[in-house]
Amino acid sequence: MNEELQYVRLWTKLMPSFYQDFHCLMGCCHDTCCCGWKIYFSKKDYLKIKRASKTPELEELTQKAMRRLPDGKRTEREYAEFVTKEGSPCQYQSQDGLCLLQLGCGESVLPEVCRKFPRREMDTALGRFYSLSTGCEAVVAQLWNQRDGIDFIEEELSSGERAHAPMSRELELQPTLISTTIDILQARQFSVSHRLIILGMALDEVKKEGFAQIEIQKWVEKVETWLKHPEILNTVLPTETYTTQAIVQQYMTIKELILQPYFMKVYMMSGGKKDNLNDVVQQYLVQNKNFQTVFGDTEYFWENLLVNTVFYLGIPSIQSETELWDSYVNLCNLYGLFRYTAIISNSLEPSTSNLFCAIVHVSRAMLHNSLGTETLVKRFGQNKSNSLAHMALLVQI
Repeated sequence: MNEELQYVRLWTKLMPSFYQDFHCLMGCCHDTCCCGWKIYFSKKDYLKIKRASKTPELEELTQKAMRRLPDGKRTEREYAEFVTKEGSPCQYQSQDGLCLLQLGCGESVLPEVCRKFPRREMDTALGRFYSLSTGCEAVVAQLWNQRDGIDFIEEELSSGERAHAPMSRELELQPTLISTTIDILQARQFSVSHRLIILGMALDEVKKEGFAQIEIQKWVEKVETWLKHPEILNTVLPTETYTTQAIVQQYMTIKELILQPYFMKVYMMSGGKKDNLNDVVQQYLVQNKNFQTVFGDTEYFWENLLVNTVFYLGIPSIQSETELWDSYVNLCNLYGLFRYTAIISNSLEPSTSNLFCAIVHVSRAMLHNSLGTETLVKRFGQNKSNSLAHMALLVQI
């Protein structure tokens, strides 16, 4: 077998059409990425900051603002951290929201995590993905403004950027799996929740057939048929009890996150004081109605949020058939959690700022916490609630 058949060559890069329009809100940001996180960085970044030429005032601030991690906890990539107190921003942040380290030494001195966030690069068989995390308020605002949906731009990689990956059956399938997933999520003849169910039906077929056996073109044709015949949904749509079950599921997920002040607030707003699940459901139903009155049709926004999440995380996963299904379960859980949190958090003062804040906090708690996400997804499996039927319940919150 020759080399051309053994490797997938990456010649192009793909990005959302708004990717290059992204810019930091700086002092106008309500939930700055300099606050509320543990910001770790590599030994290389640590030494770069330490050795940079600084004013005496900035040097004194640096002695307080960053430190090496204790012995035994350091790794090459997590060697040091910025010193922050709970709820307080990075000490380099000025009162007007600007970075004193960047102002004093230039952007090149910043740790990689600060330079790149919320941007992410990921190599796939479709090309190199350039994506943006919804852990950033400015990115969520961009999704809010894309009423016609997300378009993607494809450009050629420069010769220095090109790469290759060993060919495998999974990599061969990846372009079709990802592009079909996005096509389903953008099928506006269906509600967003129904699109997620159709996606589950499609990925369930792949999981059952297996990567080695699936006839991908026939699979695509079957999906296209489903998109033309909505009655296929009747085979998996849940009964009328879905609302209560879905709301309670997301309420329980919020309880997993209440060590964080934001989620404690949402927990209390959704009936946490009494912890009466009937009260929780009624509170959500009332606030959902109010949410729809204030914001009107937001289906396009939830669509954009899902498409951006799929692109950012590389869903569906091709690590294995099990991982593929777990990535779908994760997407459904994220969707329900995004909606639940956004609706409840707008109960006191409905505004796009509160809506964006909800999306940002869920993203930071889930997209940037792989261990926590894996734990929640595994719990679905342990409770035997990761089936397509259960996901159909969950996404119709």
